Amino acid sequence: MPITTSGVGSGINIRELVDELMAAESKDKKLRFDRNEAEALTKITAYGTLKGALSDLKDKVNSLKESNPFASRLVNSGLTTDKRTVLEAKATNTAQTGDFQIEIIALAKAHKLSSANFANSTTIVGTGMIEFQVGATTYSVEITDQDKTLQGIKNKINEVSKTTGITASLITSDSGAVLTFQADKTGLDNAFIVTVVDNDSNDTDNNGLSKLASNHLTIAQAAQNATVKIDGVTVTSETNTLTDAIEGVTLDLLGTNTLDPITMKVSLDKDAAGKAIEDFVNAYNNTLDAIKKLTAFNKEDPKNAGILIGDALTRNAQTQLRRILNTANYDLPLAVSSLTQMGISTDRITGKLEIDPYKLNSVITKNYDEIGQFFIDNENGLFNNLESTIDTYIKNDGVIKSKTNGLNKSIDLITEQRVNLERHLIHFEERLLSQFIAMDSIVANLRSTSDFLKTQLDSLAEPLSFRK
Repeated sequence: MPITTSGVGSGINIRELVDELMAAESKDKKLRFDRNEAEALTKITAYGTLKGALSDLKDKVNSLKESNPFASRLVNSGLTTDKRTVLEAKATNTAQTGDFQIEIIALAKAHKLSSANFANSTTIVGTGMIEFQVGATTYSVEITDQDKTLQGIKNKINEVSKTTGITASLITSDSGAVLTFQADKTGLDNAFIVTVVDNDSNDTDNNGLSKLASNHLTIAQAAQNATVKIDGVTVTSETNTLTDAIEGVTLDLLGTNTLDPITMKVSLDKDAAGKAIEDFVNAYNNTLDAIKKLTAFNKEDPKNAGILIGDALTRNAQTQLRRILNTANYDLPLAVSSLTQMGISTDRITGKLEIDPYKLNSVITKNYDEIGQFFIDNENGLFNNLESTIDTYIKNDGVIKSKTNGLNKSIDLITEQRVNLERHLIHFEERLLSQFIAMDSIVANLRSTSDFLKTQLDSLAEPLSFRK
């Protein structure tokens, strides 16, 4: 139990004195621990911000590499004839530039058959088996007493439509109800024949389920392949989307323009290249803004300077980025050998990149392929070099991770030092209490002896010489 009373012998408040000595022993050390820990935590946060800024730049560079806008193609989509849009087209980076004359003779259509009129959707048709033959494959659908109405047959066929590729619909008019069968896919190869095995022992008559056999159905829409002439060459397709007629181009057929060909033009998408460069410049400048904030010097209030001001890691990262941007590739034509030649310069004060739109557009127009190589080339491309450099800082075993690991270790050490200080203070308190209690006991003994001697002296007779 801690002593809370004053010393018996000395009258000194031992508890208060010990507490003051304990505070004097620990105050500066605890303040130092708090200051060092706060500084370490703040730097860890700052390095996290730096890592995030570098990661954002890498993500932008990586996305530009993958999409490769410097090789993208532009195609005049929404091609029309007689004010009708008959074709939409998209081109990938593999498409060759050029003009193509396109004449759409026929669109691909799905096979559709219709029944005769029934009184209504609840009319009983019959039971048995309906079979759909698509090419060499036959799909069987059993019609039971629960499914024998027109509505029931429609529902049963649609239950297995994902397997058969055939859907059924009911069309109701003033004349009655008609059941239609339609292939889910267009093209001649997806045409189908309907046969019936019903329960009246006659599959060809017009009674019972036989009413739904092909010989009693009418063709509402014949199956048809798309037919297109491209520069005079006839191309057929089961669908209205052609992906391999022209390499790298997808054609979506929307209408026909027989004897009225349209011109489809595939060209270099120079606007996409310019936009990609602008996006990269903005991403780089955003990274510089983040670094500047972390390393800023506040002349009016130096204590509120950037957390990483003077930090070697941050300074080195910024230097490396600038070095890559200023490195020229002399394997390319002079006009695209460096950012400066393309009209992308560095502001001498801020360090940010600035674009001269006129000069850049001129370079893109004259050196489209080479400008893409400057940025995208797998070995010497600017983007590849940036990615590699940034990785050395942000990867799991990179420079920033190593730095934060060291800071975390210093925090662990501070925690350990706090524990050691508490242990020291416990022993320090015990020693002080022991010493002060011993002192108090000695003082008490001295006072007791003093009082005894005083009493004895007071009881002695006065010497004759002091008598009056």
